[in-house]
Amino acid sequence: MADRQINKKVLIVDDDQDMLHVWDRMLRREDIDGTFCAGGQGALDLLTRQDFAAVFTDFQMPGINGAGVLEFVKKKSPATCVSIVTGLATLEGAVSCVKNGACDYIAKPCEAAELIVKVKRCLLHHQERVEMGELRQSVRRYEELDELKSQFVSNVSYELRTPLFSIRAAFDLLSTELANGDPVKARLSKVISGNIDRLARLIGNLLDYSRIEKGVLSFVFEDVDLAAVVRQVAQALEFLIQARGISLLAFESSPLSITGDLSQLTQLVTNLLANAIKFTHPGGKVGIELKDLGEDVEMVIWDTGIGIAGENREKIFERFYQVDGSLTREAGGTDIGLTIVRAIVENHGGTIELHSELGKGSRFQVRLPKKPKAAAQGGSHA
Repeated sequence: MADRQINKKVLIVDDDQDMLHVWDRMLRREDIDGTFCAGGQGALDLLTRQDFAAVFTDFQMPGINGAGVLEFVKKKSPATCVSIVTGLATLEGAVSCVKNGACDYIAKPCEAAELIVKVKRCLLHHQERVEMGELRQSVRRYEELDELKSQFVSNVSYELRTPLFSIRAAFDLLSTELANGDPVKARLSKVISGNIDRLARLIGNLLDYSRIEKGVLSFVFEDVDLAAVVRQVAQALEFLIQARGISLLAFESSPLSITGDLSQLTQLVTNLLANAIKFTHPGGKVGIELKDLGEDVEMVIWDTGIGIAGENREKIFERFYQVDGSLTREAGGTDIGLTIVRAIVENHGGTIELHSELGKGSRFQVRLPKKPKAAAQGGSHA
């Protein structure tokens, strides 16, 4: 957009030759590129061949008048600014042209200084129209690409899910026989199983992200023991914790019942814990805390990992955003896990806060009502 050549050409249309000479002298003094035409038909011929930033046309002319010129410009070059020049006898027609899309009208007689001001204003108005049109085009293009990306994510996720289920089923049948008391085979079996689970989580995130974008991420509310969910997730991620060489501090909690969607709450805990594990270096620690706050419950997942700078704390909840892309390549991931987390929290009527310092770890604090309003209404959608 910065390299675009700005059009500053002005077309003057008037059947009065004396007025054309006046316009010529004024525009020359201001070093404005002017083209002059003595009638409506000639103006249309010029407009067919050239683009003008602004057109100043007399209203009352034989044949094609100012209204006809305006109508042609609107169809051929909507960004061109048209001003109607008129005497008092045709003022009503000029006002009608303004209502029909003209930028302005000029009543004769008019001082030269006022004419120049109006010309410069029209040139500026044209430039704004062009830039706005380019901006709209860019937005439309972005929306088209965004839709294509969403369709691609959704289609690929569904295509990957079916063969992954087959791999998991086949592996479960073979795993006992593969290990057969051999510690090396048992370790390899655990590696395979852990990576199948990791792929399943990635695909699940992609599918949930696709549903969020389409507004069809459904929630079925029921009584859920959040403490049991946390224990199950921690157990499921045990292989990943061991592979990263970090410690998960012992989690202890009495049953803590809330009303929520079991599948989505499991995804919430999984994404937060997997995120903490992913960005904690070997030898580091990850912890989970649960608190009963009466009408609410609070879950905190913290780590001693790389931390997040202040300017990036809000951005990490945006889709596909990551502070350092090299970290994703090192630890793996799609950068949409936290986007899904926020959607799940919000659809349960809760809040999520991030407390973090660069190099000092992160602390995600989730607060959920035990009885969300969406549950009282029979369900919710993202």
